[in-house]
Amino acid sequence: EDEKPAKSVVFVSFLWPESSSSAAGVRTCALVRDFKSRGWRVHFVACAKRNSHADALEAEGIGVSEILPNRGADFEDVLATTAPSVVIFDRFMAEEAFSFRVRAACPNAARVLDMQDLHSLRYARHHAMKEAIRFNREKDAEKEKDAATADAAAADA
Repeated sequence: EDEKPAKSVVFVSFLWPESSSSAAGVRTCALVRDFKSRGWRVHFVACAKRNSHADALEAEGIGVSEILPNRGADFEDVLATTAPSVVIFDRFMAEEAFSFRVRAACPNAARVLDMQDLHSLRYARHHAMKEAIRFNREKDAEKEKDAATADAAAADA
């Protein structure tokens, strides 16, 4: 019986994920582990020098590659070796730097831009929450005023 090969995912970043330094690092590590736990072959590519965080990934069975920016052939070699079904860019800068190479080398791979660190989205959500709170308070005050007016009208009748 032929076994279907495991799906492959490649994460692309400028930094190795640090599960203890930021919420983004925690989330990226969780995504990497989740793919691994579901039977995917996982590879992490970073432009940063290899360090203890890369070693930790490798110890978990995650493939790691240090790719210097503007080393297209090295990145394309990783893509050829990993044959990803999905490529996840952890920031817009990583997507901007490498997505065109993924599109050329792996045209059928889904390219995903993880928006976890998009600060404008964070600010917009924060602003929306503040406005919703203000809006709800104004609406509650309006309801109280309407109820008081209705009570006064009922008392006059």
